[in-house]
Amino acid sequence: MIVWHTFSRLAHRQLTPIQMNSLLKKLDSMEKKFLYREPLKGESFANRVYIRWTEVQFYIAYSLGGKAVVSWCYLDGRGFDTGLIEGKRAYAIMAQYYKPPRFEESICSKCDPSGKPNLGYYSSGPLLYSNPAFFGKRVQGYCYDINSAYGWALEQPIPNTKKLATRRIVGENEIGFLLDGVTGMIGWGYRLRMVEKGCFADFVFPLMQSPYIKFVNKWYRKKIRSRKSSDRKYAKMVINEAIGYLQLINPFIRATIVERCNRRIRELMDENTIYCNTDSICSSVPRELPMGKNIGEFKLEHSGQVAITSYTYQWNNDFPVYRSIPKSRFKKWNEEHDRPWDLLLDPLPPDGNEYEYSIIERRLIKCKEEERNS
Repeated sequence: MIVWHTFSRLAHRQLTPIQMNSLLKKLDSMEKKFLYREPLKGESFANRVYIRWTEVQFYIAYSLGGKAVVSWCYLDGRGFDTGLIEGKRAYAIMAQYYKPPRFEESICSKCDPSGKPNLGYYSSGPLLYSNPAFFGKRVQGYCYDINSAYGWALEQPIPNTKKLATRRIVGENEIGFLLDGVTGMIGWGYRLRMVEKGCFADFVFPLMQSPYIKFVNKWYRKKIRSRKSSDRKYAKMVINEAIGYLQLINPFIRATIVERCNRRIRELMDENTIYCNTDSICSSVPRELPMGKNIGEFKLEHSGQVAITSYTYQWNNDFPVYRSIPKSRFKKWNEEHDRPWDLLLDPLPPDGNEYEYSIIERRLIKCKEEERNS
């Protein structure tokens, strides 16, 4: 889903392209100003519509009846998603077990030398690595995933953010965070880097037993025991989306969760690593790992021939993992060519979207067939 900082705070609802056009027409008739960016801090939604689109998704943030919301639709003709839950609702479920302190952006008053406003704290970034030694090759590979990686990390001790200390050495049963400056699209912020005992930190918190163990166990059981794929998807997203939404509430706890997962995978990296991310590692040789179905254990997600180019990869004859490109494009190509698309041999399939946004007309328009296949 969309990753814009302000958009992610709002309730989302999915529309069809036809419904989206009706909404756009209504907003246009109200003489609202259409802006193609994220809202700036302090800007009102009252007379503005903020618009963004990705490869296959179109989003607008606006206010009707005094409430700001986000509406979105797919551009490639697919139907409504099932089993989805937005971050705000997932967090509300998690917060029933423990509601951590809310760290508003205003607590960070520092500015960079240019005087740009600070946007607040960002948690540790997810791990993403691809080994250049394997680029452009097809090799034997083994991909191992951590069962509910975020859930596993959330069951470990977390920082008690009700008790804050600043700028000192991290002691026994404590956790600390350093601030790394990060320049964002519209200002200055800080990346939180987790450090442990004996290290200097800008912020230090005591560790406490996780209050979310029952939350994780409940939804993980639902995921592995549900018969319907939509129910399994929903249960998985409750945990992941709740932790994602923590960034807007308490970035210190989220930074702890993400960095724990990153470190666990980094410890496994070696010259045989083909690629890895926050919850999985792909190796050119089999690995001896704690395997099983429990939270935090590994499972063999893929094995066989894997082709890789930079951060794009393809297992056997499966659809490739091609960031920002939907699988529907490869599915259509396979049907037209009566064979699987090959990462190392075939050009990227053409855009298969049925709709595109017209800035001039302020609506979604049907793509011409020749443009879609060009």
